[in-house]
Amino acid sequence: MTVYRLIKAGDLPAIRVGKNYRIRGRELSDYIDASFEAVAREARTADETK
Repeated sequence: MTVYRLIKAGDLPAIRVGKNYRIRGRELSDYIDASFEAVAREARTADETK
C-alpha cells in the first residue's frame, strides 16, 4: 500500500500497464537514496540542536 500511496502522491514515478504499475529500477533507487539522505540530514540537525 505504501508504494501505491507514493505513486498516487507523485513521489514515485510509475506508469500503469493494464492493472499493474511499472516502476523503473533507477527511479526506485533514486527515491530510496533520497529518503535515506533526508533521514540522515534530520538526524544531524537533531544532534546539532542538543
